[in-house]
Amino acid sequence: MHAGSEYLYLPLLVLAFLIIDLLVEVDSPRALLLNPFFWLYWLVYSVAAGAALYFMTNGMHPAIARLPMPALVLVAIVGTTTILQSLTFKVGGKRVLDLSRYLDDYRRKVLTSSASLVIRQQKRRVLRQSNRILRKIGYQGGHPESDDRMRAMYAEVMLFGARKPETVQREIAKIMADCQTAGANFGEVVARRVAQADPEWVKSFLAGS
Repeated sequence: MHAGSEYLYLPLLVLAFLIIDLLVEVDSPRALLLNPFFWLYWLVYSVAAGAALYFMTNGMHPAIARLPMPALVLVAIVGTTTILQSLTFKVGGKRVLDLSRYLDDYRRKVLTSSASLVIRQQKRRVLRQSNRILRKIGYQGGHPESDDRMRAMYAEVMLFGARKPETVQREIAKIMADCQTAGANFGEVVARRVAQADPEWVKSFLAGS
């Protein structure tokens, strides 16, 4: 490892660390990577971790500087969390600036905006898959055969979850009644519910001949 090369791969390690840390609360790497707030959070964290690594290799006790570079990099990344979460400035014994609070607030913003992005992605997926379901079966609103196919599809998906047949039939009857009252399309409603309930089943159905 050439001297200084650790500063080139440090941001990548910080990226991996933050993704693992935030995925505990946001179960979607894609949502994080598409979130501009996440990248700003990563930039701040990378700069702080780089500064921590620099001081450990240049300004601390020689025994620390002689540690293997991978160990120093790990300490810099993990230790940055503690450092950033404890940054406060006091004047006359009074706290005038609490950077840790701002960091916590920003972290929550990253999580909430990522969660919102996940919801939007799921809505787009459901809409896309439901439209493909209707196209594949050639659904025609108001045609008994088309409605029968949608009822059978709904029952197949919902019964796969070990639900009672009579419960599923009551749900189908309620969906039909609600659609008649609201003037909604029965096939579209069922297709959306199926796409929400079992995405893997839908993928298999759409991939079949």
